Amino acid sequence: MRYMPTGQYAEEMHGELEEGAGFDGINYWGVDPSGYPTLEKFEDAESDQAIETLLTDRWLRPGDLQGVTVVRSSPQDTVLRINERGSSLAESIDIDSHTWLPKSGSFRTHSGTVKIFLSGWSSVGGEKAPFHSVVNDGGALITRNFRRSSTSLVASRQAYVMPKKLPREASYDAALPPQVETRGLGGVVFVHPLINGRDVGWFILDSCAGSMMIDEKAADSLSLSKFGGTAVTGVGGTIVEPFRRASELELGPARMRNVLFCQMDASFLGDAFGRPIGGIVGSDVLKRFVVSIDVQRPSVAIYDRDVFRLRLGGAWEPLTFVDGDPAIEAAFDGNRHGLFHLDTGSIYPVTFESPFVKAAHLLANRRGASISATGFGGSASICFGKLDWLKLGGRRFSGINCGYSLTSSGALAMKDVIGVIGIPMMSSFNIVFDFGGNRVAFLPSA
Repeated sequence: MRYMPTGQYAEEMHGELEEGAGFDGINYWGVDPSGYPTLEKFEDAESDQAIETLLTDRWLRPGDLQGVTVVRSSPQDTVLRINERGSSLAESIDIDSHTWLPKSGSFRTHSGTVKIFLSGWSSVGGEKAPFHSVVNDGGALITRNFRRSSTSLVASRQAYVMPKKLPREASYDAALPPQVETRGLGGVVFVHPLINGRDVGWFILDSCAGSMMIDEKAADSLSLSKFGGTAVTGVGGTIVEPFRRASELELGPARMRNVLFCQMDASFLGDAFGRPIGGIVGSDVLKRFVVSIDVQRPSVAIYDRDVFRLRLGGAWEPLTFVDGDPAIEAAFDGNRHGLFHLDTGSIYPVTFESPFVKAAHLLANRRGASISATGFGGSASICFGKLDWLKLGGRRFSGINCGYSLTSSGALAMKDVIGVIGIPMMSSFNIVFDFGGNRVAFLPSA
């Protein structure tokens, strides 16, 4: 980990996982556990900023704070509430009243409370740094133990720029047709990959799955070993699941090696769809290839990003990634507009996030029946009604069955997007995702 007094930092983790994070002075960036680098915005960037603020004493630097409140003071400790400039997160810091060094900090995101514990403060180049820290993010623990320090080589600007080198574990077999085996079930699109050369069932193709997921029983049948763990946030909240590593995934012409899966219990999906579900194909595939989905047929095709060209008459629209998932600007009734996640794993046409439901008073004179939607982490309450219209892909849709989230945490309680556009709204299109190019195209369905 490297950092400068001006705020730049870069952190790298090598080994079973290839994670990282940084700030180059302008942009925040992250490297996911599979080794894929992306720029970060909104709450993702603010969360990284809040953690690194404590690890690097950035919160003490002049001009970085826009508000400080003393919450409690005693002979043992002093608790401050700070608001960093450019961030909407309020961070609580517990300071030891004897050493005047932070013992812990915490802040809240849509997925729950993040806690940071600090100790082993030592002098580094005239500053103090914690040589031991533990970050508890929804129950997933990240422990940092530093053994030595140096003040050399930290001033290079290039040391804080997002890595451009992509992992080399993906390849494309152009001798095979781009179309992959596809099935539509319950309005959701399924594909049929081979894991380590074996068939372990059908997988949901989910554009808002931040990682590849595999059912625990399927992983056990392949003898995939468990290691580590990560926090997975769904509609019902956040749970911690271990990683599983497969040597190979084949999906039509797409090949991936050393594939990192997050374990899941897919039994609730099996109950919903009436058959065993092997897992979820998520963003790791969508980042590395161009993926075309025609929901009506249904049909899925995978293309090589380096040679793919959009067919004549098609046009790309920009994607913004929020919490690692693709989002697009869309207009809706009242001539309002905002960012919506594009979620091929959602069976609801449109669902508004609870912070926007509350702020925009969307339930006034509109409340209908409500249900308990089941997903990762449990269930969430959703109320249903009618949305007058929404414009997507150059088309205006009227009289839409719409959900209004009533939950206070989880994937439907985000503040940086106002809603989720589900797969029923995409069924009029052949939708082409190019995650690596931060873009999407809405073509007429075949």
